[in-house]
Amino acid sequence: MCHNSGIESEQIERFKEFGLPQKAVRTVKYTMRKREQQQRLQQQQQQQQQEETVIILTSTTQPAHLLAIGILSFVLLTVGPDLTTTTHTQVQLPTTTTQSTTTTTTSSATTSHVSTLATLAFLGAFATHFGSQIWMTFISGLSLYFSLPRHTFGQCQQILFPKYFALNAMLSISMLIIYVKYFLSGWSMSAGIQLGALSLTACIEVIVRLYLAPPMLQLMHEKYRIEDAIGSGQEVGSLVQGDLVECPHYQRIHKSFRRIHMTIAIGNMIVLLATCLQLYFLALKIRIS
Repeated sequence: MCHNSGIESEQIERFKEFGLPQKAVRTVKYTMRKREQQQRLQQQQQQQQQEETVIILTSTTQPAHLLAIGILSFVLLTVGPDLTTTTHTQVQLPTTTTQSTTTTTTSSATTSHVSTLATLAFLGAFATHFGSQIWMTFISGLSLYFSLPRHTFGQCQQILFPKYFALNAMLSISMLIIYVKYFLSGWSMSAGIQLGALSLTACIEVIVRLYLAPPMLQLMHEKYRIEDAIGSGQEVGSLVQGDLVECPHYQRIHKSFRRIHMTIAIGNMIVLLATCLQLYFLALKIRIS
């Protein structure tokens, strides 16, 4: 603004040297002032739009809606044709008895190779998913809770929670796609149960990551901020509210936090049960010799 004012002052002095009337000089000054105001207004509007965009991306659920729609569309477009083909598949009797031995051998080898890669990918995703569940639920979570101050434990969970559910959601979606495309050859009760378990697992983990984990972490930050003000939060393996028992604002935040945390815990246990069910069906298929 100072730079523009300097330029305008020089221009106005030049106009005066040229002998322009005082009225014309005032008109020029007014025009330049209006132009400055318009530029300033445009800059403010652009800055406001950028701030609104940041708020939408960080403080609202609109990005979560877009991600959820994108994930659902991707899964449906990927597995939809295979589900439709499986539903309408009928056994076709061979019309000829003469086949090329070379073609049959090549096709069999290619199918076996693809099936092996699909099996490796599915088992790898399942093992990683199941292992992370056991570690986070029964080892990491309990060990840290009973070993660290409560606020330090919360800071660890703040880092681990989003990554844990994001990783498991990607693994569940991968297992669902691989199962439908390579292992779902027909409809039966066992196939329906496995497909339902994989779908339920993926849905719960996506919902937790997009819709439950962010507000829970925000409530945890607000809760810890209030507790820090009175020196609470350093106890290990327990919650000492002290004078905050009489604080309505803190109690509302605490109840909301506990409600979301309990919902996430229930969802995690449902996913763990679904994973154990999937492990049972894998055990029926695998023969160790």
